[in-house]
Amino acid sequence: MKLKVKDIIIALAVIMGIAVFFTVVINTITPYLFKPAEAIKRDLLRTTPIGMDIDDVFEVLKNDKKHKNWSVPMNNYVPKRGDTQIKGLHYGLPPYIGVSWMFDEDGKLIDIYVRKYWTP
Repeated sequence: MKLKVKDIIIALAVIMGIAVFFTVVINTITPYLFKPAEAIKRDLLRTTPIGMDIDDVFEVLKNDKKHKNWSVPMNNYVPKRGDTQIKGLHYGLPPYIGVSWMFDEDGKLIDIYVRKYWTP
């Protein structure tokens, strides 16, 4: 059976379409799969920039729909001056992302530490 060029092009288009579809689906389910830790940190710094107050960071994490899969200590937790960090975990499908928002003694964000790992 001899394949025609047209058949090969159609087959390649179908394969590419399936690959794009699954890439979009996987990226939607776990948006951090292909991002290195530094890129995740840059994304988080756009939403919670250096110098932001601890109360404001906590509100962003609690209310921002973009962070809906972040588990942070919400139950009966109220950030206060002197707290040095808020820890968060992005859960769902691996990879898991551990994040620490670090604060100075005045409650201002000074850094974000991001760790990406494959087992809980």
